[in-house]
Formats: sequence, structure tokens, C-alpha cells
Amino acid sequence: AHEINNPLGSIAGFIQIMMPNEDDGSNNYKYLKAMSQETSRMKRTIDELLAFARQQPDATQVVMSVDLNLVIVETINLVKPQAKIKNVIINFNEDKNLPSILGQPDRIKQLVMNMCLNAFAAMNGSDCLSNKENILTITTSTIKTETGSLFSEIIIADNGEGIRNENLSKIFNPFFTTREQGEGTGLGLSTCYAIIEQHGGQIEVNSKWKEGTEFAIRFPVIEKVK
Repeated sequence: AHEINNPLGSIAGFIQIMMPNEDDGSNNYKYLKAMSQETSRMKRTIDELLAFARQQPDATQVVMSVDLNLVIVETINLVKPQAKIKNVIINFNEDKNLPSILGQPDRIKQLVMNMCLNAFAAMNGSDCLSNKENILTITTSTIKTETGSLFSEIIIADNGEGIRNENLSKIFNPFFTTREQGEGTGLGLSTCYAIIEQHGGQIEVNSKWKEGTEFAIRFPVIEKVK
């Protein structure tokens, strides 16, 4: 982590040097701003990794009202280049009346991004898609439990290779992966699970081998933030 942190700091510094002092409406400014935000997010992730390795609690982070639809749109814009490379079509079905949740936007963005990248990997090269398009569908909605509790729900569904039944109970375990050596660390879904748990949320998975996978993520809604 330290070996990543040092060059990452240099990259962040060069980005700041290249960025105009103010928004001049150019694409360069837009791209550099996105790069700056993402390098900052990467650094925070590495800092959390280091804290975990030292068995120290994470520093208190500010929580705020989070618009899940906005976070999803921002994340989709970031993963679009990879979606294009993987020949994936992203469909976003937005509930425009979706209630806000209380949380950390960067962590939610990391969650959605991990889920998207995991779906891309499941669809890439899947022999079940020889006559299909690679499609990732993200849907937001509000659900009400039998006890009357309200949740904002995100459903992320792909038509990739799916998950074998014997692996369904293991997919959130740290370092569990079915990919070839060097293609994955097995930390993506375990990180997602931790983020959801930290936000008091829930996650369910339904999958059929050679047909696809659907993740349902639910977060408790808030009335207002004081």
C-alpha cells in the first residue's frame, strides 16, 4: 500500500499543476477534475487498507444526505470507457422520487463501481452470450417492509455467466475469487458487503448459472438531516 501511495501522490500533484485555476468550460478541465477526485478517493481507500493492516479503527468520516441516483449517474460516467471496451450496454432505470439516505458518498460510489466492474468481468468472454448483447441494468426504487420501514433500493443485474450454487455462500468472503490467478484479488464483493453493513443496509443475490446475476441493495431512508 505504501508503494502505491507514493506514486499516487506524485500523480495527484501533477494533476493539480495541469488543472486550470478555474473552470474554463474545456474538456481538459472536466477530465482533470475527475482524475483529481478519483486519485483522492484511491488515496482514502489505501489509507483505510493501511489502517486495517495496523488493526486500528478508521478515523471518523463525515456522513451526509446522499442522493443515490446522483451517485449512480456519476459512477456510470466513470465506468463508461470500460463498458465500451467490454461491449457492455448500461441501462439506468431511475426512480426520480427516490428518498435520500444518510451515508458517505465516496463509499457508495465505490460500492456501485465495484458492482459494475464485477458485472463487466462476469459478462466478458462468457460463452453464454454468443447470441446476446452484454447488458448491465441498474434500477432504483423505494420499498416498504411489512413493519412500515422505508428503504431505497438499488438493483444491479447482468446477463453474464452467473454464479454456481456452491459458490453463492462464499462470494462475500475476503479473497474468495473464481477468476484466474492475477485477474482478481477477491476483495471487490467483500468490500461492497462492508460498505453496505457500515450504512445499515442489506444485500441479496439471485443468480442462475449461464443466465446472469442480480444484486438487490437496500439502504434505510432518512426524513431529513439535522
